Amino acid sequence: VQDSAASARWRDHTLRRALGRLRRWQRWGAPFADAKILLLEAESAWQAGARARALECFDRATEAARRSGLAHDEGLASERAARHCMQAGRTDFAR
Repeated sequence: VQDSAASARWRDHTLRRALGRLRRWQRWGAPFADAKILLLEAESAWQAGARARALECFDRATEAARRSGLAHDEGLASERAARHCMQAGRTDFAR
C-alpha cells in the first residue's frame, strides 16, 4: 500500500509539473499546448473517477488538436478515450 501511495504522489507531482510547463507555453502562444493540457486533464479526471469530465476533456482535446493540425494528438486523445471507455464497459462511447 505504501508503494502505491508513493507512486500516486509521484504521478501527481509529475502531472502538476507537466501541466505547469504546458500552461506557461500556452501563455506564450504555443499552438500545441491546448490539446496536450486537455489530454492531461482528461487522464487526471478519469483517474479521479470524474468520468463525465474526463470524456468532455478528451473531446475538447480532440477538437483542439484538430484545429491546430496536430493529427498525432487528435488520434491520441480519441484512442485514450476509447480505451478508457472499453475498460469501463462503455462500448457505446468507445466507438
